[in-house]
Amino acid sequence: MRLRSFIMNEASFGNPNLKKVVKLILKTLESKVGFKFNPFGGSGNNFERFNKSNGNKGIGMIYVLDNGMLVRFNWESNKKSSTITSIDVWNDMKTLEKPDFNLDIPEDYNIVQSIKTIAKFIKSPKASITEMAAKGQYGPKRYKDAEKYGISVDDPDFNTLVKKAKALEKKSIKASNGVKETSTKTDEMGKANKALSNKKVADPNIIFQDLEDLVKMVGSGIQKSLLITGMAGVGKCFCGETEMDVEFPL
Repeated sequence: MRLRSFIMNEASFGNPNLKKVVKLILKTLESKVGFKFNPFGGSGNNFERFNKSNGNKGIGMIYVLDNGMLVRFNWESNKKSSTITSIDVWNDMKTLEKPDFNLDIPEDYNIVQSIKTIAKFIKSPKASITEMAAKGQYGPKRYKDAEKYGISVDDPDFNTLVKKAKALEKKSIKASNGVKETSTKTDEMGKANKALSNKKVADPNIIFQDLEDLVKMVGSGIQKSLLITGMAGVGKCFCGETEMDVEFPL
């Protein structure tokens, strides 16, 4: 466990090592989230480039969970970070052009020590947004700041320590709603949906009625033979055998 944590903490999260490091993180995340992370688009093909409407752009590794959710680990070039910069979550595959939730990770943040927070966010992103927004909303009283930042109320450097703690707090993980984007996967899905919508499908009732008439023609000698093709389980054999049994009993 120590060795794995060290590797995860020290490795670069840039493009060359993104795949290796994300896999290391997933080994821990899968047990905490309770779902398997399946590469979306197939193993080795789940990289995608994205351009967000807020100006952020980069590459990500996207996975589909067993419950239908999508999770993408992002490295955004404009943030000048060597770590994973954010995590996007989709509730389902209906709105690929806009993630439902986003977990923003500050530059050089310790990913290893944040696995529990990340897992909690993936399991319940909406609740995480509410919870993270509520943290730190204490009043100005000294004892509340002391409780929040773990500083003794009698510490002579109390104000300085609180100031430093608040500066570090700005670098904490933040959860928010996702923003609209375009990506290579959404382009592929759009083309597939367009091709599917243009495909004309015959009425099954008409097809099987025609099949019955053709079988009768063969049975009565009008046609010498008939070749029936199609995917398994649609009723090719059932229809033919029924017509022969009913119309032309042996």
